[in-house]
Amino acid sequence: MKQYPDTFKAFNLAFHALESATIGKDSSATLKEALHTLGNAQDWYNEDASGFNDSPYPSDVADYISSMEYCKAKLEGWTVTDVSNADRVGTLEIENGESFEVLNTGSKLVFGGACNAGFLESGFMLRSPFAALEDDLSNLVEDLEAYYRCKGHVSIFFNDRM
Repeated sequence: MKQYPDTFKAFNLAFHALESATIGKDSSATLKEALHTLGNAQDWYNEDASGFNDSPYPSDVADYISSMEYCKAKLEGWTVTDVSNADRVGTLEIENGESFEVLNTGSKLVFGGACNAGFLESGFMLRSPFAALEDDLSNLVEDLEAYYRCKGHVSIFFNDRM
């Protein structure tokens, strides 16, 4: 049976490889290995999650998962999201008057608007694997408002239409 330190070590290795690839220090082969290591670490965590209930480290694992998913998405860049099985969350209106339809795919909150051809995606935000939908929606509102206020650092991914 795998122990928590082994799982944590796998996340740590994957995180540092993804981080290096994100800032351009490593080749795409390293990224491929990092993504493979990330998949293994997630599998290990899922198999052992019930044994982590008494561990002081689960929040560290959650942080690693969120950070690595963000690095992975940053490397891949913005791409159209498959929303065929997404749930409609509702309409968000931010402080400058902009409004967006929001869809939940489970791993992403996708925002955009409806048109005669269907849903037109403006961007997405990765969902935290351990956060409630309301918390992720609150973060999406904050990031959209920050984007429109000062084009500052945000954790949303968006297309050129934004």
